[in-house]
Amino acid sequence: MGKSLITAAAALALVVSASMTQAQFKGAGKYAAGIIEQSGNSTDFSFDKEKSKVQIKPSKKGGDGGFTIQLNAKFIDCPAVGNDGGPGTCGVKDFPVIGHVMELNITVLGIIPAKVPLLYDIEKGKTKFQSSGKNKALAGVAGPIVSVLFKTTVAVDSIRLHVPGSDPGNVATGCDVLPLPVGDTCTDGAVYAVAGFRAGEDPDLTCATTAECDSSGANPTLICSGGGLCAPEPCTADVDCDQDGGGSGGSGQCDCTTSTCCDEATQPGCSAIC
Repeated sequence: MGKSLITAAAALALVVSASMTQAQFKGAGKYAAGIIEQSGNSTDFSFDKEKSKVQIKPSKKGGDGGFTIQLNAKFIDCPAVGNDGGPGTCGVKDFPVIGHVMELNITVLGIIPAKVPLLYDIEKGKTKFQSSGKNKALAGVAGPIVSVLFKTTVAVDSIRLHVPGSDPGNVATGCDVLPLPVGDTCTDGAVYAVAGFRAGEDPDLTCATTAECDSSGANPTLICSGGGLCAPEPCTADVDCDQDGGGSGGSGQCDCTTSTCCDEATQPGCSAIC
């Protein structure tokens, strides 16, 4: 986190103070979610076991800065990069894999979006923030400027774990430029994990036709698979994305990185490399 959190807090301070005065709210709340491997993960980083989580908690402890962020991601595997003692032990002791990015998307006071990068390293299968050398980061490292967020509401929209971006030190688009600009080079590295949960299954709910997976026309990338489940349509080229002649006719757009059809309306740029 380090410098990125300091500049993030400063950016939020400017936006918040320019928008409204600080409000008073009852209740503190907290955020907690599991960390699970991204579907279609194409990186060398994966989870040997799914026992990871992220927590963001308000705090009144001196030095914490009002809240703490704990990324308890462990059993990370990276055989091609360097495990230390077998599966789930990514990052050799004293020689960690460095510069990975936790992308934190938040909304302040219900109206002000912000995208904050938090840098961490991986050693022996566990994460540690660069700002603390531990799996917990304190907002207090930003100094008094973070007080602009005291007693305001902060909603967590999404959290993603990335490999290092294409140019994290870039003075115009890198990790220390906040708010992060569109097309930033800090969080453009591939995503290998997200905060959320893995859904179970219900054997009583199956599809018979693709139309059942796209009844409103809002899901042009889905088909009814052979197993009776709605699933992304596989593809190797845009022409393959026709929902096999069913549904609303398909998106006509293929994401060649995942070999599945995508929809530029909701995923801009997803078919650009095909």
